[in-house]
Amino acid sequence: MASRLSLRLEICEKFIQDEVAYVRSRLKEYFPIINCRFKDFTLHDESHISAIESILDWLITEQTLEELNDYDIFCLICSIWAHDIGLGSTVEEIRKFCEHKQIPHPEDNLRTKFVRDNHASLSREIIKKIIAVGHDPRLASLSDIIGQIAESHVFGNLEQIDAYIPVTVTGQIVKPLFLAIIIRLADILHCTHDRAPWILYKARKIEDTVSILHWKRHHATVGVNYDNNTDAYHIHVQTDDIKTFEWAVEYVKMM
Repeated sequence: MASRLSLRLEICEKFIQDEVAYVRSRLKEYFPIINCRFKDFTLHDESHISAIESILDWLITEQTLEELNDYDIFCLICSIWAHDIGLGSTVEEIRKFCEHKQIPHPEDNLRTKFVRDNHASLSREIIKKIIAVGHDPRLASLSDIIGQIAESHVFGNLEQIDAYIPVTVTGQIVKPLFLAIIIRLADILHCTHDRAPWILYKARKIEDTVSILHWKRHHATVGVNYDNNTDAYHIHVQTDDIKTFEWAVEYVKMM
């Protein structure tokens, strides 16, 4: 079943639909690199993207979705797809990133850690380049906005993001701050067991201590829901392991 966000895209102007398809096709190239480089990680693939879109179905009301214009939808979808894509950065992209930031290039044996620690900023640079040199110049001005939104899912640097920005060509108003907030929240809320299939955990023979905690926390999280009466999100965890429980509590505090 298609998400409401996908259905909303279907009524966007054709050039926006085409550009979303182009961006998705470019970003899909990074998923195999991520899966190969971070075998200990929970799922950071298209299933995670689909889950975030499904969460947005109940995170964004129908009325709010109707109030988002086509450019908001473009920024939202591109940012969702791009938010973790820095994990798949190529060696050349890492080199250019280090030159741009004027920081030392990591040694080969430290590259994976460097990418993990800097993946949000790497994601920003990757999506900026893709949008800036995309098929339609009417959307190129949104490249940095989308990059900021994608990057903010880790840093939570929302104070650096403008609430409203006019699109250069059309003058329509895009709402970057709102988009950044809901993507960050949806990403946090995708903490359920479907992101860490137990059979995959066993097959991969994961050894990294932090990764093991992530997998166990996800596997112990049986559900997430929103309570209209209390205006609160509830994360349901079932575990006999105290470390997993404490980790889950700390995770909720991020919200």
